Amino acid sequence: MRIISKIHDYYDGALRSSVSDKTYTFIRETKDFNSGVYIPSSSGVETKDSEWSISPGVIGFCGEFYPFIEVNKTPKYPCNAKTKVSFHYNIESFNKLNLDIDKYTPKYWGRYWTKKKLNRWLDKGEIEISWPKSLFDINRDPKLKKIFEKEKVAYFVIQNKYINDRHSDKIKQLYPTLQDYKFGKVLDSYTAFQKIEMYLTNVLVKPDEIKQEILDTITDELKAHSHGYDKWSFRTMPKDKK
Repeated sequence: MRIISKIHDYYDGALRSSVSDKTYTFIRETKDFNSGVYIPSSSGVETKDSEWSISPGVIGFCGEFYPFIEVNKTPKYPCNAKTKVSFHYNIESFNKLNLDIDKYTPKYWGRYWTKKKLNRWLDKGEIEISWPKSLFDINRDPKLKKIFEKEKVAYFVIQNKYINDRHSDKIKQLYPTLQDYKFGKVLDSYTAFQKIEMYLTNVLVKPDEIKQEILDTITDELKAHSHGYDKWSFRTMPKDKK
């Protein structure tokens, strides 16, 4: 599989060491999409020396779902202190932050995230919805499952990104940069590449349609290689000299 993309991602290096189908060209283009999928709310927590934000999300990857939380920690002092960003796909990883969210006061009314809720979200992809009272399970949500086939993609992300005390930004992207979400913690580069190639060529089946503006940037040599031809396809192979 060949990849055409303006942005590098963490699994690109696997191209050099993997044995793959060179006749398939993967056009990797990040773009927003519309979806009515429910994602739990983001939340802020204030401790004595820092302000924290918790932004939940889910990455759909080759037919499977990976719930995560993004945690931003901003020290109160000094005033120009940098925010530390971390991503967590299991409760053990979150526990390393030493943040007891059940102990500290939420930054605004109500307390959305508790240790119990975090554990359930990261472990099972489940969250209890207070109104209307129900249980959301990412592994059983039909709207999530349909995104792969409807959008013809191998992976996507949906996240409620914390902005401030009362606002969040719902991110919905096809082919996001997985490196930005530290997805390498979940799948190493080689495994991710193999899964993507298998999903694109055996599940989604139909190859990507290359837009003209992208075609204009591709050399004739790369176009030929993407269709399985090499430099000897239309020439006579040289004979061994006796």
